[in-house]
Amino acid sequence: MVNVADADDGLAKLQGGDIDAYASDQVVLIGDVTKALAANTKVDVSFADELFSYEPYALMVRRDDAEFRLVANRVISQLFRSGQFAQLYQEWIGSNGLRPSPLLLAMYQVNALSE
Repeated sequence: MVNVADADDGLAKLQGGDIDAYASDQVVLIGDVTKALAANTKVDVSFADELFSYEPYALMVRRDDAEFRLVANRVISQLFRSGQFAQLYQEWIGSNGLRPSPLLLAMYQVNALSE
C-alpha cells in the first residue's frame, strides 16, 4: 500500500510505474483520466471490470420542498426511460472506453420505473 497526496499524485505514480494500481471512487478516477486527456496528457490506464465498492450519488434539494423533489425525481426517471442517461454516460464516460457494469445497467432499469 502506498499513500498518495492527491488524485494527481496517484495518477502520476501509476503512469510512472511507481505503483501497480490506484484505487478511488470510480467517478473520481474517470474525472481524473478525463482531465488528463483534456490537457493532452498521455494516459495509459485501464479500469477494473469489477467494482470494489458502491458510491451512491444524489441530488440535494431543499428540506420540506416535496413539490420540487417530485419534479426532480420525475426528470431523472424520464432521463432513464428515454435512454438519454445512457447517451450521457456514453458521451462523458464511455468515450474513455468504459462500459456500464451489470450493476449500473440494473440501476438504469430501477431508476426508469415510474415515480
